[in-house]
Amino acid sequence: VNCVGKRYSYKFATSDYPLDPLERRYRAHVTYQSIDFDLLEQILHRFIGEHDFRAFANTAHGIDLDARSTVRTIYSIHLEREENNPHNPYINTQGFGTISIVLNGALYRMVRNIVGTSIAA
Repeated sequence: VNCVGKRYSYKFATSDYPLDPLERRYRAHVTYQSIDFDLLEQILHRFIGEHDFRAFANTAHGIDLDARSTVRTIYSIHLEREENNPHNPYINTQGFGTISIVLNGALYRMVRNIVGTSIAA
């Protein structure tokens, strides 16, 4: 079995509606702004390719960023908008999305910082 890369997925919600109690711990709730999904997708696609991601890494105890390469390759980024579920009309998923990133390896909190920065832009 060959491993080509790692996949990270981040779920978020921009809705003013309360989140599903079973999902609220697993989805970021972005209420301070509405998100332009088309613009977000354009921003995310700028990260595809080989880049030095030092600016998007956090330092952790025992990890020296100067002692290791901070160059990583992002193979793909996909933004999926979630539509309302016709089987559960009580939960509004308008403004819900998932960002999936496939890459060769990530620095400490690199993907989280890329997603947060892109949503805030």
